[in-house]
Amino acid sequence: MNRLIFAFCLCIIFPSAICAQVDSSRNKAVTWTRELQEVTIRETRKPDTVVSSPVWMIRDYHFRGDSLYLLTWEKNPDKCMLRLFNRAGKELAARKLNDTPLGFFKDVYDIIYLECKAETYRIEASAGAIQLQTIDERFFNAAIRPTVAATDDHFFISSFHPYRPDFAFLHSDRKSHLTDTLLEVRDQHLYDLYYSEYKFLPFKTQCAIKRQSRETGRSKYEIAAEVSGFTQSLWWRKLYSPLMKCDSAVYIFDHYRDSLFCFNTTGELQSQQAMVFHKDKTYKQEIVQDEFTKELYSLHFRGGKYSLSPINLATAQEGEPMQLHYRYVENIRVRNGKVFYMYRPFESSQNTFLYSELLPSGQLAGR
Repeated sequence: MNRLIFAFCLCIIFPSAICAQVDSSRNKAVTWTRELQEVTIRETRKPDTVVSSPVWMIRDYHFRGDSLYLLTWEKNPDKCMLRLFNRAGKELAARKLNDTPLGFFKDVYDIIYLECKAETYRIEASAGAIQLQTIDERFFNAAIRPTVAATDDHFFISSFHPYRPDFAFLHSDRKSHLTDTLLEVRDQHLYDLYYSEYKFLPFKTQCAIKRQSRETGRSKYEIAAEVSGFTQSLWWRKLYSPLMKCDSAVYIFDHYRDSLFCFNTTGELQSQQAMVFHKDKTYKQEIVQDEFTKELYSLHFRGGKYSLSPINLATAQEGEPMQLHYRYVENIRVRNGKVFYMYRPFESSQNTFLYSELLPSGQLAGR
């Protein structure tokens, strides 16, 4: 007579049942069988902590080569320390700032500047110390900041101003210094409103604006938009149509013509693709570029979480989005296939840390 004996084994990860069939005469060997419950395995990405401290908060950060610059503060966010870390996360140098920092800026030659309330500084590090070289503000705003891309033969310059309804991208030959317009960008609706402000001002105010225009050489429409407060109102929105250099081509994402323009390095138009991803309500009007791979990602925000979608430059279409792990992160950058950002848990005693997440290899959109 055979008896059927059941033995159950409980496992947290893999639930299973073990069954043994035993012969009552004990003359035959015991037969064991095991059945495993079907389990679905999903990919999980846990962020890595790049830099953290129980003492200070991170206000801003930027990479240069294998080095990492941090702006940190302890009690007052306007009184910061400038710190230098290596690739392994070891602090190499630190310098106290006597000026209120506004943030980092990196130019087309990979040089990092620190913009402060009183001065702008060029950052250099050598012999375990950080040096700050004061830069002339007029030169910085006229030459360094407007230059958005550079090749061996040409500069690509933007005339963007946060309080103008249009601007232009220019390309300049390095040898001949000849400059020509690459593309004009304009928000037509905002443009019409901007230039109608002067018309609706009182006659006395119009006369005063005309006198100021003659004395300063500025446009009367520009002065009128400032006097009426239009550029500071709820109806004003800052333009966004970035120029990105990828390999041997220059791309302009014109958000107001719904088009992606491709130019060669000499400024000749190569192609124009229809663009629709910028009309998504979750799109944050920001395109992030990987410094190493040159891949481009559009930034979206929904339900407190940011996501990155790769952009295919051949079709101007988005790929599969990657949602970041934490909610309400700050200062998102992509570098060598990783996403970096600052994060502090809500209602937590933890300081602001710098985290990174690995982008899935399948996310690369291609060119």
